[in-house]
Amino acid sequence: MSLIKIFFSISVIFMTLFVSGCQSNNSDAPPPSNAGNGAHDNNGTNGGSGTDNNSTIVVATIRLQIQPKSITVGLDSQHKIITILVFKSNGAVVDTGSISVRYPDKITNGVVNGGEFVKNRVEINDGKAVFEFVGPPQLKAIDPLNFNFVYDQDQNYETTLTVNYVPDIPKIVLDNNHLIIKKNGEVKTIAVKVYGKDNEPYPDGHIQVKYPDALLDGKDVGSFQNSSVEVKNGEASLIYTAPNPIDANTSYLFGVFHDVNPILSNTDLNVSFAPDVNQTVLKNYRLHADYETKMDLNISKGMVFSVMDDQNNSLPDGDIVSINATILNPNLGFLEDTDGNKGTSISTTKKNGVHINIHSNTLSGLLPIKVDAAFIDANNKEQKLTKIFNVIVLSGPPTAMSLSYAGTSQDKEHAKFIENWVLTVTDKYNNLVNTNPTVSMGMITGYATRSGDAQPDASQNLKDAKYLFYSAKDGDGNLTDGALDTFKTKYKTFANVDLANQYLVTYGKRGYYFNTFGKWDISSVEDDQTLALKDDYNGTNVSGLGFAVGKNFRNETCSGESRVANVYAKDHNYILGDNGNMIIQVEYEYYLVGKTTLLWANLLGSSDKKIKKVGIANVVTLRGDGLTGESYNFAKGFSGIVRLLVHIKDTVEFYKNANFGYQVEVQAEDASWSILKSSMDDGIMSCNNSGVGYVDVNISDGGKGGTVSLTNVLVAPEF
Repeated sequence: MSLIKIFFSISVIFMTLFVSGCQSNNSDAPPPSNAGNGAHDNNGTNGGSGTDNNSTIVVATIRLQIQPKSITVGLDSQHKIITILVFKSNGAVVDTGSISVRYPDKITNGVVNGGEFVKNRVEINDGKAVFEFVGPPQLKAIDPLNFNFVYDQDQNYETTLTVNYVPDIPKIVLDNNHLIIKKNGEVKTIAVKVYGKDNEPYPDGHIQVKYPDALLDGKDVGSFQNSSVEVKNGEASLIYTAPNPIDANTSYLFGVFHDVNPILSNTDLNVSFAPDVNQTVLKNYRLHADYETKMDLNISKGMVFSVMDDQNNSLPDGDIVSINATILNPNLGFLEDTDGNKGTSISTTKKNGVHINIHSNTLSGLLPIKVDAAFIDANNKEQKLTKIFNVIVLSGPPTAMSLSYAGTSQDKEHAKFIENWVLTVTDKYNNLVNTNPTVSMGMITGYATRSGDAQPDASQNLKDAKYLFYSAKDGDGNLTDGALDTFKTKYKTFANVDLANQYLVTYGKRGYYFNTFGKWDISSVEDDQTLALKDDYNGTNVSGLGFAVGKNFRNETCSGESRVANVYAKDHNYILGDNGNMIIQVEYEYYLVGKTTLLWANLLGSSDKKIKKVGIANVVTLRGDGLTGESYNFAKGFSGIVRLLVHIKDTVEFYKNANFGYQVEVQAEDASWSILKSSMDDGIMSCNNSGVGYVDVNISDGGKGGTVSLTNVLVAPEF
């Protein structure tokens, strides 16, 4: 009996309310009380009068509870189960009706692929509705998305699921990352282990090898038995064969990577040649090939193989026993001799200067050709030579691009954050582009002021800010190829465009429209619905594009100070890598955290002998390193309003003029409380409280005091 008395005398009221962007009638928690407004500083001395709440909370007849409240997908097409519990305030389960899911605007507007539910409406059975979620088929790091679930019979009752998107970047560990080769043609096996983000064995995919640039100069760097090896239960095996002969005191650096993320999973493999002193090194004869080291897809190129002496003389046909050429990566092509015989291997006898044609397929990459020659030397003894000649099959013209978030760092010395984004470029056969095109990049951080109406379904923040930003809609956002290339919209919005400082960025239409995306320089404003473009557009007329006009800086809403975002390639190397990837870095000032921007990249590709523009643009909310909220310790008997401010994590700056998600936690023995309002109720363009983010909480304490805290504060999009 004494234990029961203690429990009720020390019971703690601990209530949590989650709000994202704006407050909603979420049945996971009671709606906040509309207590009277009052001023308060964080020392609690200006409490003001507010409506007192007693400890009894009136709840709705129907309640929804989601299990779990948030999920994280880390793999392509990952499945997750979400259960919605439906019950009455007396605890009785609800056995009738149904629950439906509402998708976030970023999915319905085609901005991102955030996955989908197998069923969008599920009947309630035994007090619950069970949904199955399937993640995106190609998982990318995007901002968390909120899916709302509503009780169909009374849609005032809803609950929210937060989905986090965290791609698993494989970590590669080699059992030997520095091979020492001592013998001609020596074979080495490298054991590869692949781990996931929690150091568990990575389940699938392929390990691939990037060869050193020396092979482009005709160097024999050796070869791997397979250029792509399947990962099974976190393990794979690579088999390397050294050149024959090997050159003394030579080293080559190979790259080993996982195909799910080539640039971030890459690890180095160093191969050094140190011939044994007593082994025979062939010096008097060599295998030679006349050929071009690069070729395009779906074409034929000739190669001539010869055995030569150290005076560069070709041996006579009569001294040749045989010459055999074999393709080591048959997925990329095949061989054909002068008689029309085709295959992965071609053999000839009693002939030097053997002519063979290489035919490429639709896959790009490294095409190694192993040549074995047997011949009679000057001492009338049979000798053998083996050498691998490498041909790079170039990818086709760039036709598709993607941008994936890869983490944020902080430059405290210069008071800036730096976000990393991985740009990936492929051709129409899904080959990673290896033709090393140049990439241009940038970001619209501040938008032009629109002169006309916003889209009817635009958010209130977007309407209030008058940003010249429009999402992708069928029939609007028209890019036209003509004597004068133009961009048109049905909205009378372009009258305020600043030609000297602002440019157009297009994005968002679903489908294969990468030749329409990215940055377009503007030559003139033809009228308030038409822009004339400086850039040449070669393509069919396209409608339904999302678009914005702006520049790479914006002024603070309240102080007017200018804040800049700089975009550049990592190490300032603007040439796309051989693996079709590049790291783009976005460097921005603290005020820009929480601001929704347009990150773009463009490059030139070749198609049907015409130069075409290819690009991409993503709607990006700059996230910094996160946010923190304040806490306040209130005294015994305190009654009043506490204002909790939002800070940018690891800085001295407040979070200003932006949206955020949050939770409020109150720890006290006997206190009632409610959320009165937040800075988001003022609108993100408001200078109330100098634009600083805040949440006002009304506290009425009947016990010994306690603590109110603003927790789990998350950056949310502007619109």
